[in-house]
Amino acid sequence: MKLYWKDLLNEERRRKSNKHPNDNRNEFERDYDRSIYSPYFRRLQDKAQVFPLEQDDFVRTRLTHSIEVSSIGRSFGIEIAKTLLDNGLIKQQEIDLRKTSAILSTACLLHDIGNPPFGHFGEQSIRMWFKEWFNNQDRLKESKPNECLINNLTKEQKNDFINFEGNAQALRILTYLNCIDDENGLNLTFGTLGSLIKYPTDSSNINEDIKSKSKCGFFQSEKKVFEEIQEKCKLYCSRHPLAIIMEAADDIAWSIIDIEDALRKETMQFEEFIEFMQENLEIINKNKRWDNFLQDSKNNTKWGFVRSYNIAMQKLRIRIIGDMFRACVDSFTRNYNDIMKGVFNEPLIKYSDEKDLHSLLCKFARKHIYKNRAILAMEVLGCEVIDCLLNFIVPHILGSKTDNIKTYEGKIYHLIGPTLRKQFEIFSNKTTYDKLLLATDYISSLTDTYALNLYQKWSGIKLRT
Repeated sequence: MKLYWKDLLNEERRRKSNKHPNDNRNEFERDYDRSIYSPYFRRLQDKAQVFPLEQDDFVRTRLTHSIEVSSIGRSFGIEIAKTLLDNGLIKQQEIDLRKTSAILSTACLLHDIGNPPFGHFGEQSIRMWFKEWFNNQDRLKESKPNECLINNLTKEQKNDFINFEGNAQALRILTYLNCIDDENGLNLTFGTLGSLIKYPTDSSNINEDIKSKSKCGFFQSEKKVFEEIQEKCKLYCSRHPLAIIMEAADDIAWSIIDIEDALRKETMQFEEFIEFMQENLEIINKNKRWDNFLQDSKNNTKWGFVRSYNIAMQKLRIRIIGDMFRACVDSFTRNYNDIMKGVFNEPLIKYSDEKDLHSLLCKFARKHIYKNRAILAMEVLGCEVIDCLLNFIVPHILGSKTDNIKTYEGKIYHLIGPTLRKQFEIFSNKTTYDKLLLATDYISSLTDTYALNLYQKWSGIKLRT
């Protein structure tokens, strides 16, 4: 098996799209522009990167994080294509720098679009709720079969909820939920969609020993779409090479920006980070390149107020991103043959010369940031919010009286957004599986603040609408 760029950069769409004769954008640039105006993308402005419900405008949300990742991805698209050309690994006619930069800009921009409120803990909360709920339904099936609500669900469909994943939800949003004209969503190119699928496996075939199959990349509802993307791009259920680069851009960004945000939040001290790096200098100090830089960063606070620490941290962030970026370009080039054979299944950063630097940053964040009490408290709150909303929605939309707004079931059903309800009514078969998807579609579309407000209203904490 071998992957070819002429297939990977597939500019076709599921539905033929009209293009103005004077439109000089390539198809991947058109994908980017469509994505920018997506309401699902816009909602990322109020979804947590690390700090939920954050009041400080400096701290990243999923939106600002995605824009930064997109910037790194665009640079990757240019630099990697040029490096492959310079090293004779590809020919000029095989690849277009403008196209690779555009497709990576878009894929990186959309990589978190399927995330539910409250970050990765929101995903975990959905999984935990459904696992417990399905267990309760299975017990009902044995003792009170008439009260069981899930008799017609397959094992694979159940696993879509037990292993709920924002990456799979992203594919669902882009190919269905974010409708413009029909049920094809944003109708992006196959090349862009392929570059977005970080985990080319479903929720029933997860293998935690293989990074590219450690999570769910598509739900059963999008299985045919996934197969169509695979066929059009000739991927053979392997990862798209640009998906590997997209993952690297994300890994580079979050590993340092989470630390920069924590400094701004004052959940850590700048000296703490510098001292940690200096204590582990032998791990990262290849060619003595860090000898003076860390100490100079520490000394670059002579202004005598907290803002100088933020400036020193910004300079450090620029240096770290640049080093990891160049290392990933080299890693992609070294591993190019395996990547194009579809057998490269691990993160690019892990096989780069800066793997130790990346690991060190992750170690610091786990120790000094992610265990912060304020973050943990917000994650617990997020779990409570999602549990409450699912408790309200799921049992009632599975009822038989959702059409009657005078009933409790009907009232709950009509609290779901009208666009989602119309799509459900027009395009779905209204099975139990479709109804449960409607619930997760609604919950995952909410912003952190909106989800909290709903929780307060529905639980009676806040009575005024």
